[in-house]
Amino acid sequence: MAYTVLHIINKETPAALGAGGANRSACWLAEAQFRAGNTVHMASPSGHSTAEYKHIHVPTTVDIPALRKSIPAGTDIVHLHGGF
Repeated sequence: MAYTVLHIINKETPAALGAGGANRSACWLAEAQFRAGNTVHMASPSGHSTAEYKHIHVPTTVDIPALRKSIPAGTDIVHLHGGF
């Protein structure tokens, strides 16, 4: 069964060369989920879409109601990586 997954993180995605930590781990997870046949979105303040996931821009300061509005219709799983 394929899912639609949204990762939310306050770091640049994809992770910049040499970066580590949470944004690199979130990107690796998103890429693995894509390879498993899922549709993946990544919401962050800066970044761009890749072959594995679609980027959704969210401001660096956002409240929960505004963040909920950024969730694509049909999303099955939301993974908040923290920082907001």
